[in-house]
Amino acid sequence: MRDNLPVEEEKMTHGHADENSIALLMNNGSVLLADGGYRDYMPSGPFGAYRQDYFHNRLVVRPEKIFIGQKQGENRYSTTNMSPVAGQSVLDFVHNAGSYRQVRTNKVDFITLPDFDYSRTRLTDETMGYEWDRVITYIKDPGLYVVFDIMKGRKEQYFTAANMWHTRKILAAGSHWYDTMYDSVYTYKNNTDNHLWIYFPKSHYRLESVENEKRNYTNELVISEYTGQFFELGQHIGFITVLVPHGKEVDASAWKDHIRLVETGEGEPGLSVEITNGNEIIQVGVKSDLRMDMIRDYRRPKYTYESGKINYDNVETNGDFFITKRSGDKLSYTAVNVTKIFYGGNLLFEQKPSWFGLAFDGSPDVQGVGKVRYWRETVLVK
Repeated sequence: MRDNLPVEEEKMTHGHADENSIALLMNNGSVLLADGGYRDYMPSGPFGAYRQDYFHNRLVVRPEKIFIGQKQGENRYSTTNMSPVAGQSVLDFVHNAGSYRQVRTNKVDFITLPDFDYSRTRLTDETMGYEWDRVITYIKDPGLYVVFDIMKGRKEQYFTAANMWHTRKILAAGSHWYDTMYDSVYTYKNNTDNHLWIYFPKSHYRLESVENEKRNYTNELVISEYTGQFFELGQHIGFITVLVPHGKEVDASAWKDHIRLVETGEGEPGLSVEITNGNEIIQVGVKSDLRMDMIRDYRRPKYTYESGKINYDNVETNGDFFITKRSGDKLSYTAVNVTKIFYGGNLLFEQKPSWFGLAFDGSPDVQGVGKVRYWRETVLVK
């Protein structure tokens, strides 16, 4: 099709560069997140309007490092007067002609259960040299979304990653949070009874910006959380976004005091947040690099618990994903692709060993512990 039609700013199927994006989010009949729409001009509008990656709710990655500047009092560039230094605009940095870049996407995992939905999808850009996993957890009570975005460098070079969220209006904003609303999507008059609260609980060495943009034929705003650095081979970084749909009469900013970032150590082997919902404490966590467990090839399984375990404060596990809900001494938990999980130092689950034969080094059959698809249970804890 490229040889016969003037198509450069789109896939040959006329698709957008919206891989791994949230193209639509609705709540009680209100549109809260939407896609970018489709071009003003033929064959394309400015910057590939509105089909390029920077017009969608997704992680946008570029080679090289954005000039991030500094605020008053910071000493990133000056240790004498520590005066402000203007940084680069995120949109100016990521903008190009809009020509589509070919990438590959995969579904890594998906589970739907009565209390939550969980998905992990991956975008791979072989040419630029990075992977991006987006992990979305919909916690049905209290009805919010936790989005983990993990970018992994496949080349040794500088990268800038911008986690971009688009909206029509920002009604209120505070420290790392924004209350947003769509009054319309192009010519569609939206139901404005529901708004979307966006919060970035992981803020260290992450900068934020709000910029005006043209999108979906109207004036919109893009909220960006971004960073730039040199990536060693296989190095990864993470972003966390909490999305809370709420009625217009609700002050959702109160959630900020009920969401806590859980640290997992140097190098961030995992990402996790703890959410207090009334008398219930919810913790959700993901493994950043799903291949960190793999330590041998001569026998199966290729992993051990010790090689894949991560400490998430109250939780220790080698699972790819977990969620816990504690109310008093009652704990409900689910762990995915796991051999063992602890809570508060107490063993909750341990997979039993089985025999694995035909070792490639010719050694006798030995016992090993393979991962279960997922395990969920409700127990009493002290």
